[in-house]
Amino acid sequence: MKKRRYFAGAAAILFLLLLCGFAPQSITEDKDAQVLLYETYGESEILVYTGRTTMLYRPDGRSAEAPFNGQYAVLHGDTVTVFAETEEFLAVERFSAETLEETDLFALPVTSGLRFAESDSAGRLYAVTYGAPSTLQVFDAA
Repeated sequence: MKKRRYFAGAAAILFLLLLCGFAPQSITEDKDAQVLLYETYGESEILVYTGRTTMLYRPDGRSAEAPFNGQYAVLHGDTVTVFAETEEFLAVERFSAETLEETDLFALPVTSGLRFAESDSAGRLYAVTYGAPSTLQVFDAA
């Protein structure tokens, strides 16, 4: 009799936790997925992760998919920038942080191995590449 009460109590607590939103959630089934960015934006958060593809996700249900497998993601102001190195160029894709809609997609002539990428609020892009010595390239918004 005590075991039934224990299991009934445990089931009730689990149900309350699920009701309150404390259920474990999985947004990807890819075991090799990596988080590129997790930032607070206004009253919400933005998560950018990569695995088989690069996904942008907000807890309010908005999401977007980038066509390239990203290595870096940055949030400045209301823009999320995703950097993805290919064999021929560095793909840069920008998304609105509010809607997660793509606002820009272009390629930069960076082909010597991306070590780090960053952007600033003025629209400049910074890419550090492998080499002897390492090189910092700065690209203006224009």
